[in-house]
Amino acid sequence: MENANLEEAITCAADPTNGIARHVAGVPAALCVVVAAQAANVGANEQLPELRAARAASVIGVPTIAIYNAAGDEVPTAEASHAMADLIRASANVLVEERSTWTKPANCPRAHYPFPEKGRWGSTLAQVNASAELKRAVASSATSATSFELSDCWSIGGEVILSEDERGDMSASDARAVLRRAFCDGDIFLSATIPPRFAPNAKRFAATRPGVLWRQDTVDTTSAFDTTATYGDQYGRSLPLHNVGDAHPTLAGARFVPQRHSAEVVEETKRALGSSNVPDTTAIPKTFRITAGTKLSDNSMGGDVDALLACRCGVTLSQTWPCGHACSLLDRVVAEALNEDNEGDGMPLWLAEVRCDRL
Repeated sequence: MENANLEEAITCAADPTNGIARHVAGVPAALCVVVAAQAANVGANEQLPELRAARAASVIGVPTIAIYNAAGDEVPTAEASHAMADLIRASANVLVEERSTWTKPANCPRAHYPFPEKGRWGSTLAQVNASAELKRAVASSATSATSFELSDCWSIGGEVILSEDERGDMSASDARAVLRRAFCDGDIFLSATIPPRFAPNAKRFAATRPGVLWRQDTVDTTSAFDTTATYGDQYGRSLPLHNVGDAHPTLAGARFVPQRHSAEVVEETKRALGSSNVPDTTAIPKTFRITAGTKLSDNSMGGDVDALLACRCGVTLSQTWPCGHACSLLDRVVAEALNEDNEGDGMPLWLAEVRCDRL
């Protein structure tokens, strides 16, 4: 694999027909664990190579976990190593519980038909709050675009009769069962970020979703008009610095953050009122420089950013497929992934409630 990136290496290793696992072990890879030694996957961070590699393994059909070490260059502590081992063990328990074995993946090579029905988009919109007209239109367009009978592929429409349980709201336990099957099928994968240190006397894990994290003022211009220098910024505020691994934010290292939208609204109002005291911003700068800018976060219930700042390991469900894909999960099921094991260590309940003594 000369000059291969991580995504290509994972694909070469996990391919069920000619991959490394097939040639070395004689069977497809049963579980893929992608470890990022110096990264934290929090917020809407889709560009990390480890995340793309994890999704590539899931597309192949291999159950996958992506684990990130937020400590950067620091060697993971013993507690961090134990947390990683516990998460891998809990995931393997699910594979054993669902398939009676974890040595062979459930859906690799992938079987495309029939699509899983419960809690998925593949159920002809039966479980989605869609109008009857939309369902008929989808079935009609599918019929005209295919050359086989609808009865051969019930996921597109046809004479499929769903039970009342499948038509209505499912229970929380049913939703967690769907999550476990989806994990075994490679239709979801896990993303976990290990904090540099854990909070004392607190739960190590948290069931999370992508948190609110973004960068501001990443473009710098050497000749641009500087509003703050001429008029002063009346709308911004100083925000404290919260380093990963610290229990609380601190004023040391606080940074002034402009409120760009407020300033823009005021300037637009001045122009509308015909004010002459409005800076001329029509001159185009000659130089643009991309910088790290200022990284900002906001509170979000169940957010992985919040969990990391609280020194807990956030375990986030990532969908392999885009929303609307036949194998993607409905919101009702995804929301159940935020249910934690409150009696244990905070791990997602759909993982923690599986008790297996065979590993």
